[in-house]
Amino acid sequence: MRKPEGKILLRTAILSAGVALMSVSYRMTGAPRAEAQRASRSEVSTLAPGSAARKRLFDAMRPAFEKELHQKVIFTAPTLRVTQGWAFVTGQPLQPNQKPIDYRKTKYWEARQHGSMSNDYCALLRSTGGNRWKLVTYHIGQTDVFWEDWPQKFHAPPALFKEPGQP
Repeated sequence: MRKPEGKILLRTAILSAGVALMSVSYRMTGAPRAEAQRASRSEVSTLAPGSAARKRLFDAMRPAFEKELHQKVIFTAPTLRVTQGWAFVTGQPLQPNQKPIDYRKTKYWEARQHGSMSNDYCALLRSTGGNRWKLVTYHIGQTDVFWEDWPQKFHAPPALFKEPGQP
């Protein structure tokens, strides 16, 4: 015997509503846990060398660095961490021919002569959506952990600044 279509539709509607309620309930009860998971070290990733995403990130940094260093630059990035729409990068700026920056053209020349600055840079970027990045802050020539206050100052995730395996 065939069941009336009305009852089948009613069961489907109840079942759909039940699934929707379960989904809403799961999302509501799962929210604090999801926040904790997002803040965990396992969520910190990197951008693959040579990838378009990595190029976009460096392209967001480039204008400020080129203006300050008065020359074209490329970047090394032994540290490039990404999480929750933030990126933290450290490395060395180089000339496009892979040679070190010519600091004689910059305000850093005197510090370089006295050995009071390194060849390194650090940068903090924020995703603006649509695969775009905005340079939040950066420093050239740091000789210490220049970014130590960045999580508090810029409200960036602390996990971004931790070395792998660091609590």
